Amino acid sequence: MSWSRARELLSRLSPPVIVMHWDMDGVASATLAAQASGKPGEAAFASPNFRYAFDKPFLDRVRGLARGRKLLVVVDLAIPGGSVKLLQRYTARPAVVLDHHVQPEPPDDPAITYVNPAARGDPAGNWPSAAHVIASVTGVGDPLLVAASIVGDLGPAARANRWYQNYMVKAGLDPARDYHIPEACASLVDSASTMGRLDVIEALPARLSLEEEPCMLILEDGLLHSLKAQAEAELEQLLDMAEEAVEEPIPGVLLYRLEGGGRHASKLARRLALKHSDKIVVVAYKSKATGEERVYARTYKRGAPLLASRAVVSRLRSLGLSAGGKSQGPNNVLAVEAPPGRLEEALEAVLEELRGLLAR
Repeated sequence: MSWSRARELLSRLSPPVIVMHWDMDGVASATLAAQASGKPGEAAFASPNFRYAFDKPFLDRVRGLARGRKLLVVVDLAIPGGSVKLLQRYTARPAVVLDHHVQPEPPDDPAITYVNPAARGDPAGNWPSAAHVIASVTGVGDPLLVAASIVGDLGPAARANRWYQNYMVKAGLDPARDYHIPEACASLVDSASTMGRLDVIEALPARLSLEEEPCMLILEDGLLHSLKAQAEAELEQLLDMAEEAVEEPIPGVLLYRLEGGGRHASKLARRLALKHSDKIVVVAYKSKATGEERVYARTYKRGAPLLASRAVVSRLRSLGLSAGGKSQGPNNVLAVEAPPGRLEEALEAVLEELRGLLAR
C-alpha cells in the first residue's frame, strides 16, 4: 500500500523538495526521486550539514525551498520518525520517506508515507541501497547509476550482490569485469562528501536528473576528480597511521582513534574491516574540516552479531546520540554521531554494546 501511495504522490504532487543523504546513494536516490516526479528540472535539493539531525537554519532553508513545491521527499537518511515529523510540519507539505536503513522509530503520521523494506534489518541483502528501493517503487532509474549507489554503500562486496549484478546486466555491462565503472562513479561523488563540499553534493542531482547517462557526467567532472585526489591522499596517510594506534579493548574488536581534515570515518572503517575481516573494527574519528565526531563499528565476519539491531540503536539514541546502521548481506555496520565534545562518551557506549553482543 505504501509503495503505490508513494508512487502516486511523487507523480501527482510535483515538483518536490528533496532532502537527501550526502553520499553516492543519497545523490542517486535524489536523482531518481526527481525523475519520478516528472518535473526533475523544477525539483529542489537539500542535505543537512553532515548531521543526522535538523537544526533551525536547515529547517528554515527547507521551508523556503518548499515554497512553490507541493511535496517533501526524504531519501536515504537514517533519521527517526520524530525528526521526519518535525520537518514535515515545518514545511507543511505531505511527505514521502524512501530509505533502506535499520529504523526502530519509523514515523507514525498520516501525512508521511514511509517506504523502507529494510527497517527491521535486511540480512539477505535484498535492499542494498535506497536508490534500489526507489527504482523498485517507481520503475525509474538509470541502471548504471543504481549499480553505483550499491557500490557506494557496499564497496567491493557489491560484486556478490544479485541486485548489483542485475543492474549491471541491464546497463549492458559485465558485473565483474566492468566493476571499475560504477566504483569510479561512486568514489568521485563520495570524495566531494569526504572533503566537506556539501554545495557540490546538493548540485549534482539537479544535473544528473536531466542526463540520459548520469554516470558519464560524473566521470567527466574535473572538480570531482580534484576532490578525489585530495581525499585519497589524506585517507592513505590515515591508514598508514592506523596500525600504529590500534587497540583491542575487547577480544575480537579492534579500536582505532583517528583525526584528520576530511570526513573519512566511514571509509576508514570499511577499509580496516576488509583488512581485518575476522574482527569487528571500531573507528572513533574527528574531522577538522567539519568538526564532526563519529564512531563506526563495522565487520565482514560471517556469523557476527547484528551491530545495528533495533535494541542497540534505541539504547544509543536514548543517550542523546544519533545512531543508525545497516545489515545487508556482508554489510554489517553501526554508525554513531556524537555531539561536539562527546566522542569518547559515544565510543564507550558503542564498546559497551559490543561487549553485550559478544557475551551472548
